[in-house]
This record gives sequence, C-alpha cells and structure tokens, in this order.
Amino acid sequence: MPLAAFLSSAAGSPIPSNKQARAYIDQGLCRINGVLARKASQEVLPGDLVEVGELSYEEAACPILYEDDDLLIIDKPPTLTSDQETLSRYIKQPIILVHRLDKTTSGLLLLAKNRDMEIALLELFKTRCIKKEYLALVDGKIAHAKGVIDSPLTIASKSASHVLMKANDKGQKAITHWEKLISCEDASLLRVMPITGKTHQIRVHMQCFNHPILGDVRYAQKYQCPLLVPRPLLHAFRLQFLHPRIKQEIVVQSLPPKDFLEAYNSLFSKPIEGLL
Repeated sequence: MPLAAFLSSAAGSPIPSNKQARAYIDQGLCRINGVLARKASQEVLPGDLVEVGELSYEEAACPILYEDDDLLIIDKPPTLTSDQETLSRYIKQPIILVHRLDKTTSGLLLLAKNRDMEIALLELFKTRCIKKEYLALVDGKIAHAKGVIDSPLTIASKSASHVLMKANDKGQKAITHWEKLISCEDASLLRVMPITGKTHQIRVHMQCFNHPILGDVRYAQKYQCPLLVPRPLLHAFRLQFLHPRIKQEIVVQSLPPKDFLEAYNSLFSKPIEGLL
C-alpha cells in the first residue's frame, strides 16, 4: 500500500492521519529498508522495514546576542526564513539583511540597522573579513583531524521556492575548511569554516566528501547513521569581525538548539561544551 496510508493505519502507529504521515515524509523522517522515503505514494511491500523518526515542533525563540546603534546579531532558530520582512516583524524592529542562513540552519545572523552599516558590512563580507564558523553533525566516522574541500559550485536546478546546487568544475569558486571535534562509528561532529559564501556550500561540500550532514534529505538519501532527524543539523556557531565604526573586535558564539543537542547527546557521551 502507499507509504502514507501504511503509516496512518499500521498497528501501533503513532500517526493518526494521512496528513500527518505526509509531514513525516516531507521532513525526511521515514525510511524504507534504510533508504529515505520522499513520496507519500511510495509503495510499502510485505517484508519491508519502515522506520519513523520523531516529529517535533519547537517554540521559535530568536534571542538578540549583541546589539548597538549600528547592528545586531541574533540566534536564528531553524524555523525562521532569512528574509528582511519576517525578521523585522519577529524581533520587532527594522533591520537590513546583509547575509543569509538557510531556513533550516540555526545560529548567528548579522543584521544592519542603517544603510551606512549595511554598506560597511557588505564590504567586510566581500573582502572575507568576517570569520564564520559552523557546527555540523555529519554521517559516518571521519579518519582525519582536519581538511579542506575546494570544489566549485553551480546551480543544478532552481524554482520559485527551491534551489539545488552541485559541484562542477565550471562553477564558482567554493572553499570550505573543516576540523573534526569528535567521531564515533556512525557520525562525526565538525567545526566548519567556509572561506567563500556560496548557496548551500557546506551542505554540498559535505555530500561531496561522502559525509553528508545528518537530516539533509535534499543532498543525501542513504545514511550510515541510524538517527532520523527533521532538518540538516547545521548551526552557525561563531562570528568574528572588526566593527566598522567603533573599531573593536566583535566575537559572538551560540550553542546549538535543542534538537541538535539531543542528536549529539544520543551519539556521544562527552559534553559538547568541552569540545568548543
């Protein structure tokens, strides 16, 4: 029978309806015989192993971690889109967007309060004077302590609501540095430092590296790690730059949100704070 119908009718299933079954499937929380299921209509056959993760809806807190007359830095939850109107309404003040995070990526987002600061921050991004660090939970055990992924990226497909990137020698230059913080047989926690800032850069580079980000169903279908998570576990952890007006070094860090930490704690016994 179709997967959605199976999920909502199987004995002991916690899913009460086809509509909720589709929500699980859309968020990458279902696997059939170890392979992520992408369609509600996908057939379930006798003998198939169907796995279901946990669907959770978290209150979207969006704290301001730094603020002055010119700029602010927020800790964006993985439920908010990085667009100017949404963020202005959410934090209840006008802002100017100078860079973006994917909707499903949590963490630090730098925002300008006036046009002069917008211009100054855009110049810092252009000249790579803003250091960004991410935390990523990726599939599989990584042997090396650190490395560099230098793989140009180009658009694979694009629609009004989605863009998909791919590695291509004729694409735009994209460089990502990474450092392993901890590994187990199923997964690794990485500190990731993108030198360039291309769309989905870290996500595509990790997939090219054969260690896709856990939960990134756009760029990977099969994982060694048994965890099923509802979003790519990527968190913008640290920002560092020289403030254009006051000429002081600004350094802000934030721990990952609850869903990221729960996934980490299910894989590793060492507290994440001791690694950072």
